[in-house]
Amino acid sequence: MAKRKCRICGEWIEDKSDSVPYKKGYCHTKCFNVAMKVVAVEKGKEVAAKTKTPKPQKELKDGLSEEEFNQKKQLCDYLRGLTGKDLPVKTYKLIEDYQKKYKMTFSQIEEDLRYFYGVKENKVEGDAIGIVPYVHTEAQEYYESLRDTYASNENIENVQDMFSNKKIEVKIDLSVEKPQIDLSQLGG
Repeated sequence: MAKRKCRICGEWIEDKSDSVPYKKGYCHTKCFNVAMKVVAVEKGKEVAAKTKTPKPQKELKDGLSEEEFNQKKQLCDYLRGLTGKDLPVKTYKLIEDYQKKYKMTFSQIEEDLRYFYGVKENKVEGDAIGIVPYVHTEAQEYYESLRDTYASNENIENVQDMFSNKKIEVKIDLSVEKPQIDLSQLGG
């Protein structure tokens, strides 16, 4: 039988020693075991490094004002809370499409979702954001009526300031003299 060279250490494998097939050749059993342990450790380090580094968040996109950024972050946090997992790329794409196609703001999209899932108490299914165009008008009417109600409530608190308090004293004269009846003339 021909002599074989170990693919890992490069030394010749004796005919009587244990060898393992490895990468279209053979290697010593000890070399193979050591190599597999090293590979497993390296793989574990890579996995640990991947989980420790936070994923770049799509909402950190350039070109947004600070207010828009905060609204987008709040919307994405709300969606993560609804679904219980990280947002897929599809969700970010839908948010972008709703802004361009329907001219919605981040806060309007969040209001629509809060209306559908919070006020209407519907179950979260799928990506949770696909329902927005269908409930947008109804949700915005609801929140507009709420804003009007709050505005009118603020005006009610100022009602006392609108009207001046005047104290009016009314004197009622109850001393109208009635002719007295003489009891001696009545019966007798």
